[in-house]
Amino acid sequence: MIHDFDMDSSFLITGWVDKPTAYMKVMDVVCLLSRWEGFGLVLPEYMACVVPVIATNVDAIPNIVHNQKNGLLVNSDDSDSVADDVILLYNNESLRRKIIMNAYKDVKKNYDIRRVAVDTINLYKKIM
Repeated sequence: MIHDFDMDSSFLITGWVDKPTAYMKVMDVVCLLSRWEGFGLVLPEYMACVVPVIATNVDAIPNIVHNQKNGLLVNSDDSDSVADDVILLYNNESLRRKIIMNAYKDVKKNYDIRRVAVDTINLYKKIM
């Protein structure tokens, strides 16, 4: 469909890449439009690369993305809302900056490797 609608310059389909963050950093927005998602680790990765996130409000995603705070949530299969939110982020620089800033802070706080390692060690000690 990308080719059919002459939108080749708007999409980059890479397949497997060895250094995904190099691609993440050049994106204007990421859309994770899952119908189900156990834990979308790719979301904090994009947040760490200061890319605003639009994701579906399903399963574990709302544990990571908080609507209007560090990303935007849409209902599953709601393509109109996705399009509206992409346009909103494009047109509303203050909202985009707020989301990016909050997301980056959340990632630094919640996904810092040192904190996760200490929490994991403490959990093992607790259950042993």
